[in-house]
Amino acid sequence: MPEQPKSRLDREIDEILASKAKQPINFEQRRRQLTQPVEPTWKLNLRKGWSFVATSPLLLAYLLVGIAILLDDAAHPASVLLCAFAIVAIWLPGVRSSIRPQGNRKTEVKYWRGQAFISEAKSAGSRSPIDSLKRYFDARR
Repeated sequence: MPEQPKSRLDREIDEILASKAKQPINFEQRRRQLTQPVEPTWKLNLRKGWSFVATSPLLLAYLLVGIAILLDDAAHPASVLLCAFAIVAIWLPGVRSSIRPQGNRKTEVKYWRGQAFISEAKSAGSRSPIDSLKRYFDARR
């Protein structure tokens, strides 16, 4: 019995599946999308605003100092504490970046059941604290 030629729909489905098979799957991003609950709009806007303030250390410091100035007459110890937090807010990004360099992440494409996905490359080195310090200082060089 001769084999029937594929219809146009079957050919298009095969093309779509072939193009999707070439793209690596980012499981972390997919997992985040599935686990994030839907939030009300005002909460989302509030969270975006706070993340902007929290990632802008100078803006956060000005905000804390402004609140400290308002509280100075009523609660002097609280205003001093807020000023200390403002100083920490200015220095915290620099301390974070010196502890953990951002550009050191390596990713590799792995295949599982014929599907490609992106994962972080694991170092073959030892996981002892001394070896991790050696790797840290080697990466900083």
